[in-house]
Amino acid sequence: MKLYQVGSHIEAYPHEETKLNIYNRNTRKTFVLGEKESKVFKCLNGANSLEDICKECPFYSKEEIVKLVEAFEQIGLFETRKNKFNPFKIKVRLFNPNRFMKEDSVITKLFHYLSVIGGPLSLLVGILLFRGNISNPETFLAGVMEEFSSVGIADIILFAVTALVSLALHEFAHMVTARRYGVNVPEIGVMLYFLIPCAYTNISGINLLESKGKRLTVLLSGSLTNLGIIGACLAISALVPSPVVAMFTSVAILFNLGAIFMNTMVLLKFDGYYILETILDEPKFREKAISHMLGFVKLTFSKNKEAKRAFNGSINDSSAFLLHAAYCFYAVLSLAYIPFVMLNTVVPFII
Repeated sequence: MKLYQVGSHIEAYPHEETKLNIYNRNTRKTFVLGEKESKVFKCLNGANSLEDICKECPFYSKEEIVKLVEAFEQIGLFETRKNKFNPFKIKVRLFNPNRFMKEDSVITKLFHYLSVIGGPLSLLVGILLFRGNISNPETFLAGVMEEFSSVGIADIILFAVTALVSLALHEFAHMVTARRYGVNVPEIGVMLYFLIPCAYTNISGINLLESKGKRLTVLLSGSLTNLGIIGACLAISALVPSPVVAMFTSVAILFNLGAIFMNTMVLLKFDGYYILETILDEPKFREKAISHMLGFVKLTFSKNKEAKRAFNGSINDSSAFLLHAAYCFYAVLSLAYIPFVMLNTVVPFII
């Protein structure tokens, strides 16, 4: 008698009372099961046979339950094998934020508004204070540069701590905003992405949000928080006119500007890329673009005249041609940018 058991790599969380939000740690993908599917899922505990499941779930026929279990198997619910090791995308999970950040809690709501609304307001206040209190920017900058000339080990450690705090707040903003909208956020961790050390928050569940505005808010919340940190640093520099303080706030401002720039890039799968996907309503845009370009190159050197005529006919109208051009343009830039980034990451350590 065969017993069915969901693998230990599967995590399930309540969703809208009767549904379940399923997270696959192997594929790092999130999906939702309906009320009836969730009841069948709960029976897959290693103690129930097919006959037992049929008794527990009489709203499905035996044939329907068999098909559903087969579908569960296809999406990897029973699969215990891990994905192949990818040296260009190494992830280490640190913790599961679902355990302490509830979507309706006061803390979640507070941090959500601080990230989304407080960030831009902080930047505005910081700019106004800085412009009002720093009457001689040249003298101010000269004092900051003088402090940089005598930087010690302790200062470098504090610079690193400042960068880590900014990075943590960026990811925290993604997590809080996603949880506020009821999105399952199963992990926050660190990763090496094409040799670039960075942090990540798994917000793949935002694809289940019907509102494009909410999806964009989650994706933008990290950079909005970086803007808020920049505003706070400008305000501190204005209110505490000390070259030492200004040196540390300058480092924080530069790091947060760099974080915003990196996360608004659309050529790597950071925030900007997913914002582009959301705006265009084009899931897996990068994969589609590269596949399209490679197919076009292959067709160009092909001797199949019929296939060439069919392709030329398919891009006759302006919208199809623009999409073809956009795919090729993005694919070329994206593929060229990756080795550029990797070289700039590795070469400084070699030199």
